[in-house]
Amino acid sequence: MPRRRGPALAGRGRPRRGAGSRIPAVPWRTVPLRGRAAATDRHRARATRDRARGSARPDRIAPVAPAVLQLVTATNFFTGNPDLVEVFDKVIPWARVVGAVEGTSADVAATVSTWREVLDLAGRYIATEIAPRAAKVDEIGVIRENGTVRMNEPMTENLRGLAELGLASPSVPAEFGGAGLPFTVTMMIGEMLARADLSTQVQHGIGWNSPAALIYRFGTDEQKARYLPPLAKGEIMGAVAMTEPQAGSDVGRLT
Repeated sequence: MPRRRGPALAGRGRPRRGAGSRIPAVPWRTVPLRGRAAATDRHRARATRDRARGSARPDRIAPVAPAVLQLVTATNFFTGNPDLVEVFDKVIPWARVVGAVEGTSADVAATVSTWREVLDLAGRYIATEIAPRAAKVDEIGVIRENGTVRMNEPMTENLRGLAELGLASPSVPAEFGGAGLPFTVTMMIGEMLARADLSTQVQHGIGWNSPAALIYRFGTDEQKARYLPPLAKGEIMGAVAMTEPQAGSDVGRLT
């Protein structure tokens, strides 16, 4: 089984010989140069360092650095993400969203406050539990045993925790046992999951969110009653059932 690349390496490969543009194979690292090109590169680097001496003072560091550091070290992927917080607090027309989901008589401020608390809870769990397991999820990969394929334990633990928090399919309406969150809020949870571990986000989206949304939108009353409650609780998962001539069932190879 080929070794999986992490999100930071996706789409990057070893540069071809003779390629004019040397794209780093790893972010923030340059591809080694050879011969005269390497000597010229070292000379330019020394000249740059000489010019920079005495000028690299703390007050000249890019003002974005603290924000970047905050994102890297955040213990809450909601409150620790200024962009996401700003979108929630200042961009989304919550009165319209609340009216569409809860009805025009609902208390907008109270409803939005509740949804914010859900995102805060999700952000803490995702940052402190899912993000630290991301490397293991990718390192172990799927488990193949006796002709079956199953998820590894770190991935299973990620999904189990989300289900216990009521975040398996959070947009399933309360009448079917779900949290009844608007898809706007559910997608914010998806963004936080993608930041922590893209594999978990994909499994969460394909296994729970998408099937629940499709069944609620297009399913019969019998199908809704049968599938939505266990999807909301994380007791069952959906799947992608498809095939294409050039890729079979390998979704990643579709063009």
